[in-house]
Amino acid sequence: MLAFLFLFLGLGTLALEQANPLLIYPYDATEEAPSPAAHSAGVRAYDLDGPEGRVVVWAVPPRGNKPTVFYLHGNAGNLTNREGRFRRFHQSGFGVFAPAYPRSSGSEGRPSEAALISTVKFAYDSLRSDDQFAAFDGPVVIYGESLGSAVGLGLIEALEASGDQDLPTGIVLEAPFSSISDMAQATVSDIGRVAPIFMDSWNSDERAAEMSLPLLVIHGKRDRVVPISQGQAVYDAAGSSKKKIMRVPDANHVNLWASGILTQLFGHMALKDLGL
Repeated sequence: MLAFLFLFLGLGTLALEQANPLLIYPYDATEEAPSPAAHSAGVRAYDLDGPEGRVVVWAVPPRGNKPTVFYLHGNAGNLTNREGRFRRFHQSGFGVFAPAYPRSSGSEGRPSEAALISTVKFAYDSLRSDDQFAAFDGPVVIYGESLGSAVGLGLIEALEASGDQDLPTGIVLEAPFSSISDMAQATVSDIGRVAPIFMDSWNSDERAAEMSLPLLVIHGKRDRVVPISQGQAVYDAAGSSKKKIMRVPDANHVNLWASGILTQLFGHMALKDLGL
């Protein structure tokens, strides 16, 4: 959901410099508790003391030996807007662990590329080591939605750089983009050449090239916010020897889950099609 960014890139470089946080990170800071339906399904809100301040996390443990989905949301709205997705995951047995970025859903801090990555790395480390999350012991799959796909690749880079041996089992990228610059050039032409001077870069293609984890890219062929060529570029750049791309014929940026892909998606998240 990067529409705000690419609608306003044409305002010029001064506007880019001043409006970067608003354009890339137009989150809803409103903190809301899980609805009664989500709460009855086991979804709980947690407070963590992260590097940027308070981090709000919504989480529900997996059933049986299913993985936990470490869910990284897109750049608009808040956790409440993803509640339906969390319930669908849990109905299929998956756990969910969804941290809110700085200035989203009650989390504190100023959003930036570095701040988002440090926040989600802290959340991931907490998931794997904090006793209050003992029920989540087991495999973890990262799921990145739109901007969250870039955050997920940044997280893997940070985990590997820190020497973390407890890496996720795989990663799913929904409507990823190769970089902010590439997206800008694909949508508003020449302004993309100056965008990196004032904006976070989010070079997902470069990070994907260094990653060896099993990868699934899903992208709607009718996506006009993040063109499918962007998802294809991330897939092509990925260094993983176990990678797959699902090009969904009738889907756009917001209706991928309404396009009959869930059975295939959940099969991959259990990593059955990878032989793991």
